[in-house]
Amino acid sequence: MTPIVDEKLSSVPSFEQATPQSTPPISSYLHHNSDAERMVRRNIESAAERNATILSELMATADAMSALPNSEVSLSRAEDELAVQEAAVESAVLSAGLYRLRYAEKRDNLMTRWFYILTRMRGQLDEHISKAGKAYRGAVIAQSQAEQRQQALRQDLRRLTEEHTTVAARAKRHGVAHKELDELYTSIFSGPTPGFPEEDELERSYDAKRDEHRANTRALRHLTRASKGMAAAGLAVNKSTDELNRALEVSASAFFVSDYHSILMNRAGLFLDQALNLSCEAMARKPFDQVMVATRDSLKVHLTTARHAATEATDSTYLSRKDTLRSIEQMQGGISGALEAQGQLLAAMKRHKKVSTRDVATTSRELEDARQALHAIRQSAFEVTAGFGAAAPAYHECCDRADGFVHEAFLECQLITMPNVTEEGMPPPPSYERATGTDSQAVH
Repeated sequence: MTPIVDEKLSSVPSFEQATPQSTPPISSYLHHNSDAERMVRRNIESAAERNATILSELMATADAMSALPNSEVSLSRAEDELAVQEAAVESAVLSAGLYRLRYAEKRDNLMTRWFYILTRMRGQLDEHISKAGKAYRGAVIAQSQAEQRQQALRQDLRRLTEEHTTVAARAKRHGVAHKELDELYTSIFSGPTPGFPEEDELERSYDAKRDEHRANTRALRHLTRASKGMAAAGLAVNKSTDELNRALEVSASAFFVSDYHSILMNRAGLFLDQALNLSCEAMARKPFDQVMVATRDSLKVHLTTARHAATEATDSTYLSRKDTLRSIEQMQGGISGALEAQGQLLAAMKRHKKVSTRDVATTSRELEDARQALHAIRQSAFEVTAGFGAAAPAYHECCDRADGFVHEAFLECQLITMPNVTEEGMPPPPSYERATGTDSQAVH
């Protein structure tokens, strides 16, 4: 019997026919990144033995990191004690030598012996010789005891040196193991890690904290450079003041002053140029608050005023004493205002630097916490994937790096040097005697 088929139903395509051929099967969406995830897991399994070896090395050498500072302290104390004892031995040897000379003088001097015999004081001589001999023997005993202690301290120092060498070598191995573990995890987990969303989230958090810490470190470095530049500007202003004081002495000794006064005023002006350049460079490195910007502008005005007065005094071949004193007075006013503004800027920079230092310490702690969390989740990935590792709660970070992050930031700041205030391109200073008018060519 032929089955009855509805033509309308037979014309409806099947599910497979209705699905467009360009659309992949639904199963492909369940693990769209399965190939990449399998690759990551294979990398973890391949590195599992290496990971376990490094972790074993870290566990075997972990105590060296706490033992190393104690070893350094013990070694330093032993060196100090030995240095003190060596000085004591030298003193004991010198003292024993002096007592030996005194004893020999009383015992072997024939003139002294005959004097006591002739004056019938032989008993007193024997008593003096006995006392001198006793003092000499006491000094020899003290010298021997000092030398014995010196020898014992030398042995202790050799022992501590050997122990320190061993501990330092193990601490170095520990540091190398940390570096190798960091490199291993970076090679596997750096960037997006398919199949490990928590690791990706913690890595993003770590990267954000690292960027924040780097920004705070840059801010501290810029503030350090700015404060040292501003300090150099103050030094240049002080050097200008020294030249100005010499020019004032020259002006007080004559009615008309020519070349020597001009040289001194020129040197004062050139130092002011350096102060202006240094202060501008210092303030250009980092955006500061409006109060500091206004103070900087005031500093520039005062320096420019003083420099203008120095230029007028330098450009004039002959100046009356009144004109000279007026120029010097204008320079003194500008320099006084400049030093006040420079001091205010230095104080403000010090306050900013204190805040920046706290920020560096804060982000160092946060960065280390983020690093440890990331390290723990990566170690957990080894345990879950390879079957062994040191995941939480067994995971324990043996070395906290927060202090190290702070130390690195401070070390970068310590390497920043204060700019030099030079006399390059300046005329040499005239001799004091000639500049003050004792030479006839100086005064006209």
